[in-house]
Amino acid sequence: MSLKLFGISLPLVTLLFYRNAFPYYYTFMLASVSVLSAVTWDGARGYLNHRMCRFTFFILAILFTVSIVANGLVLPTKRSLNYQRQFIDEVHKVFPEPVAYIDCCSMVSRYSKQGFFMSTWGYEDYYTRGVPVIQSVVEENTPVFVIANSHYLNALNGVNSSDWLLDQDTKALKSNYIHHWAKLFVAGKVLKFAKGDKEQAMQISIEGEYTLEGSFDVGIDGHTWKSGQVRFLSKGSYLMSATDVGEVVIRWGNHLYRPEALMQSQALFTGF
Repeated sequence: MSLKLFGISLPLVTLLFYRNAFPYYYTFMLASVSVLSAVTWDGARGYLNHRMCRFTFFILAILFTVSIVANGLVLPTKRSLNYQRQFIDEVHKVFPEPVAYIDCCSMVSRYSKQGFFMSTWGYEDYYTRGVPVIQSVVEENTPVFVIANSHYLNALNGVNSSDWLLDQDTKALKSNYIHHWAKLFVAGKVLKFAKGDKEQAMQISIEGEYTLEGSFDVGIDGHTWKSGQVRFLSKGSYLMSATDVGEVVIRWGNHLYRPEALMQSQALFTGF
């Protein structure tokens, strides 16, 4: 009997070192808790009189009822996955065909996630190694979009994240991706032209079709790129110029679809 209880108790040892407490972990760990709770209750009854047993049972029944109502009825309405599902549906509309992308945890499961798994353990390993993983995957695997669904990717949200990612990786994100919608960023550039500016170099790391968005045309390697026109850009450096003053956006894709129906301020992850 003692050996059986010891075996059942072993999963609880993970509480001492396991930090990735995602839902699947509770399914694994609470099975042991349920069995040990029953054994503990059966043993405790021998030390309690009948009245105390009934009182304890009554209190436990109330706690279980409150827990079931709160976690089974109330929290699902406040922490539903509806927005997360809708967000993923919209991502599939923006990118109907599978492409490589960056995020924290493979949120779009059918597509090829690049970069490291951004759990606390994953981040510690990344930081200890000191290898600019994101810079490498941008240059070699050309992920087309980024879902900024982790504080490790806050560089794209305009938040100083130098304490999280290596400088090379922060630069790779900021220089290759632009905001598209909500937490979705796509490959692209924002070019600013001031009065008297000469040609400026633009480095393309992610090849593909790009749409020029802006109120004026620009020059690219001596050729005219009209606003609204789509042009295929290979990897490499381009000389950009403009006779007008202002800002233009070069966005990956042929007039890439941009969702409008969903609220952009909702959180993707709402807890358990």
